[in-house]
Amino acid sequence: MLTRCSASEPAPRDRRRKYVVVDGVEVDVCTVYALLSEGQLPEAVASLRQAIQLKPDYEAAHFELGRALLQQGEASEAVQHLEIATKLTPDHDAAFFQLSQAYRRAGRIPEATSTLAKYQQLIEANRLKKRESLEIQKP
Repeated sequence: MLTRCSASEPAPRDRRRKYVVVDGVEVDVCTVYALLSEGQLPEAVASLRQAIQLKPDYEAAHFELGRALLQQGEASEAVQHLEIATKLTPDHDAAFFQLSQAYRRAGRIPEATSTLAKYQQLIEANRLKKRESLEIQKP
């Protein structure tokens, strides 16, 4: 999964940060997050596409690319990447939420409804898991 980074992190190469190499070019995922947070969607989209070229099963890149494309109004292409993200990580609740939004914007209401229901199921399952883990930790 893409490492969550602060937009204020320095740009120089740092071995603690996550990089993906595409055709000999490093894609710094922290820079991608910075681009997304600054609204520089075309640049972020280009970097995410490069990451996917190198690693087609890179779930987080598909997820972030789908979100960025959705922000750009490209719902049909966003659906493609978000569907891949949900297949690669079927318990990623945010991917199901974003996919439901992409379906809705693409006019695919039945899929939007069923995907939103799946999102809600995942949220509830995660809530129950968290509650169970807290109960187990009680002295």
